Amino acid sequence: MKLFKGPPITYTFELETPDTLTPGVPISGTLTYIAESDIKAKHLKIGLYGVDYCFWAEGSGKDRRTYSNKIDLVNEEFEIWSGSNGESVLLKGQYTYRFSFKPIPSGCPPSFQHTNSHIWYKIEARLAISWGVDGVGERVLTLLPDLKFLSEESQKLARTHQVVKTPGCCCCASGVVESTIALSADSQSLVFPGSSSVVKIDVNNNSKRDAKFMPLELVERITLTSSGGRHRKISKTIKAFEIPDNQTITPGRSFSAKIDCSGYFDSLSTVNGKALAKNYYLALTTTVSCALSSEAKIELFCLPNNNAGGAVVSQPQSQNQVPIQSNAFSGV
Repeated sequence: MKLFKGPPITYTFELETPDTLTPGVPISGTLTYIAESDIKAKHLKIGLYGVDYCFWAEGSGKDRRTYSNKIDLVNEEFEIWSGSNGESVLLKGQYTYRFSFKPIPSGCPPSFQHTNSHIWYKIEARLAISWGVDGVGERVLTLLPDLKFLSEESQKLARTHQVVKTPGCCCCASGVVESTIALSADSQSLVFPGSSSVVKIDVNNNSKRDAKFMPLELVERITLTSSGGRHRKISKTIKAFEIPDNQTITPGRSFSAKIDCSGYFDSLSTVNGKALAKNYYLALTTTVSCALSSEAKIELFCLPNNNAGGAVVSQPQSQNQVPIQSNAFSGV
């Protein structure tokens, strides 16, 4: 079997704007492409693309099922060169094309990679070849979280969550256990390094059974959503906050405490994708007689210090000119 090799073409992208950016920033620059020999091709296009993509598998053998979802976030392209009658020859030589794309829209999720799922943005040049491998070069962009969008969305998050449980069944109900978690008055649902994040917890045991609460947990949750609406949630505890005087609450007693969670959000970042999302919440779990448990939780939006009061986090350094060979291409 003959393996087709990409055409002899090299691309160099020179950006006039940083390749680490936020929504709303215009994207422009220059593409230089060098045809090392005459190339028979259909056309050459350059485009700005963004994809929100997830993939996972469940089961094994005959029961194995795969789920996926692909959402186009950005898709803007221009034709640089085209052959007559559908196909022609791109002559050997060096060519330059200045490009300019519309800003990535507000609300687009930031760049993110998780196992087989990802959110990415890139500028791509593609020379279309009939019956062969296209000549592809790309420049990957890093999109930071949208501060304005997440700030507006955070206003919709509940600041308080109360869970009421009744131990026992209908015939032997023994009162209720109330668990409440709430942000303090000077704390916000949108958190970043330096922000105040104080949480107040209250547990009232009005039942006839003992109640015990677990440490307050800061949890990261990644959610994958297939095109058919199936969800897969992956959670892990980032930090467990020990509660002062953590003890069993006997019937008729209550407990209150304030926990300072500030300083634990420096490297956390919310991802608001539809196929691939990442969010955070604080959870208080209460157990009654080792049989009945309940979880009160409040969701938080996290921003890295790229967006915190002008502070800048260190970003990977990249050169403005990056030559990419045509056979170094990738796809979803």
